[in-house]
Amino acid sequence: YEAWRFTVHATGTYRFTTESAMDTFGGLYYDRVDFSDPDADLIIADDDSGDNNQFEIVVTLQYRQTYII
Repeated sequence: YEAWRFTVHATGTYRFTTESAMDTFGGLYYDRVDFSDPDADLIIADDDSGDNNQFEIVVTLQYRQTYII
């Protein structure tokens, strides 16, 4: 898997998706992920809402909040 940590600089609605030959799955977390309980900080997850078996997450994010996707 790959993960990116980022901080939002403007509150708003954001869209995350992938373009890959593989079937992808994505999850958006608050600033940490506890791998002993990964659902604890999960905001939203998606498997196939995007085109061609890709994930697509559309979510409102808050200014100065850090997230991991």
